[in-house]
Parts: sequence; C-alpha cells; structure tokens
Amino acid sequence: MYKLIVTDMDGTLLNEDNKIEDRVKKSIEYAKEKGIKIILASGREYNSILPYAKELGATDMLITMNGAMVTDIQGNIIFEEVIDNDVCENIVQMAMKNDTFPILFIDNNLYANREEDRLELFKHYTTSPIHIFKDLKKLSQEKPISKFILIDDIEKIKVFQQILKKKFGEKINIDRSKPEALEIYSKKTDKGLMVQKVADYYGIEKEEIIAIGDGENDISMISYAGMGVAMENALEELKKEAQFVTKDNSNNGVGYAIEKLI
Repeated sequence: MYKLIVTDMDGTLLNEDNKIEDRVKKSIEYAKEKGIKIILASGREYNSILPYAKELGATDMLITMNGAMVTDIQGNIIFEEVIDNDVCENIVQMAMKNDTFPILFIDNNLYANREEDRLELFKHYTTSPIHIFKDLKKLSQEKPISKFILIDDIEKIKVFQQILKKKFGEKINIDRSKPEALEIYSKKTDKGLMVQKVADYYGIEKEEIIAIGDGENDISMISYAGMGVAMENALEELKKEAQFVTKDNSNNGVGYAIEKLI
C-alpha cells in the first residue's frame, strides 16, 4: 500500500495555465482520504508553492528549490543545503561576462540585477516579488545562495551548461528546467535525496512512495521511489526511469496516475 505521493508542479501537477485541474484535485482528495500524504516537490521557492499546497489542503512538508530547502507548511526550514559562496561568485561573474541572465534565490527571496525580457519570462513561474540588486556578485559573496536560475537563448544555455559542468560539476547540480533556463543548486542535494529524508522522517519505506514528474530535476526522485511515474509530456530520459507513464499535464495526468495506482 502506498503511503506517500510526491509530485512535481510545473509540467506535472499544473496545466499550461498554471492551474490544478478539478479532476486532479478530486483524485488527490481521494488519496488523502485513504491516509496517503501528499507532498509537493518543485524547483520553485516556498512562497510560490504554498498557494497550491493550500488549494490541495496539503499540510505536510514542502520540498522546494529542487531539494535545496525543505520546509513545513508554515515555512519553517527543516532541511537546507546551500551552494559554496566561492562557486556562486564565480558563476555570477561568468554569467555577466556571457550576458546570461542570473536570478538568485536567498532565504525564499529572489534577486536579479535589472528588469528585462528574460526576467519577464521567469515571472510566469513565481508568485514571489523579485528584488532588483545591481551588484549580484557582492550579494553572492555575502549571503548563502540556495539556488540559481540562468536564462538565455536555447543554444547559448546548452553551451553554458557544459562549461559549468566541466568547471563546477563536482559541487553543483545543473538541470535544464526549461529549454532556455538552467537551475543550479548544491550537489549535496536533489529531489530524490530529499524525498528519502522526508520519507525517513515519517517512517515510510521507498516501496510505499509514488513520485510523479516530467523534467530533468525529477529524475532522482522518480528513480528513488517505489513507483516512479512519468508524465506523457516528460523527457524521454525520465520515462526510461519510470515504471508507469501517465497522461500529460493538461489531461489529468496526475489524477489518472492516482486512479490507476491507488
């Protein structure tokens, strides 16, 4: 019997309008009635996950920023891993030189150095205010950074990802959350590791976990869970790790998986 469902948000729980479909809500409510815990695991920060958790009546932990931070529903930090400051400083410097747009995540606050089109693109995926702080290099030296997002055109991002992997691959995870965006966070964590920590906290075995996702940053938890579920719209690499492929995120994918597996 399954005791825990962990679901990604963008491209998984949410449809293309950033909404949770009514059919998905009903299936999640059915799982909750069966005593199954529902945990959201996202690249988003706490403030951008909380409204959806409340909408679902989820009261357990939230896995935020790809596992860089786990909080309770009130926002109290339970687990946290930050990026080394020297790595942060170097990445900011490299991004500026490359004209790649960086966004820094610090204590659930978001920072960019200017307003521009690439920032507007990112705002679709957050409900948090974004603070403008011109000297991001200085900020990266002084504050613990939970996560970076780097935004640029698709081909430049592909090249930059390989450069960063070669230079810092032993210290950071570098995932493409969107074709034009990289997500960077500590190598000491990922969604899979934090799902394991959360499950241990609740005394739940990996065989009792369903994990649902679509992107590169979901592969670790899909691989860890007893039942890894890939969305129809998921990366092929993720589908290879999954035991079940459900419908896409605009056609009740999460709800369909719950109906078939619970």
